[in-house]
Amino acid sequence: MKKVSAFTIIEIIVAMLISGIVISASYTIYFNFKVLFIETQLEFEENSRILLLQSLLKRDFREADFIKSRNDELIINFADKEKIYYEIEEDFIVRNNQEIVDTFFIIIDDYYIGKLKNNLLYVDEIILYIELEELEFPIHITKKYTNDYIFNH
Repeated sequence: MKKVSAFTIIEIIVAMLISGIVISASYTIYFNFKVLFIETQLEFEENSRILLLQSLLKRDFREADFIKSRNDELIINFADKEKIYYEIEEDFIVRNNQEIVDTFFIIIDDYYIGKLKNNLLYVDEIILYIELEELEFPIHITKKYTNDYIFNH
């Protein structure tokens, strides 16, 4: 009778054990990278919302003729287009320009709306303190008025 060369049961068990270890390690690495990717993606989205809000506020402040405030709302007035309203709440900021309403879901720790010292009708700065992963991230935006505009209005 011819002897057939084959693996022994011990060799097969050792090979299956090593395969199981490699597969479980691969799954663990995959799962950890997946969690890391999702966390990074969420951080990126939150940072993008903050940067977009900051960009829109800067542009609106720069292009505005004048800015007023009422309670928790900024009213940005332009000479050649509709007003823009910013409503500031604890968990979000709403930007409404009559055509599009943007809602920024951002946690606001605190904010300050500064008014001109010689004319309390007009807003000249806003500081938003945004909570970002246990840190406080300030956004500070100012509006420059000309002396002529301040004294004539």
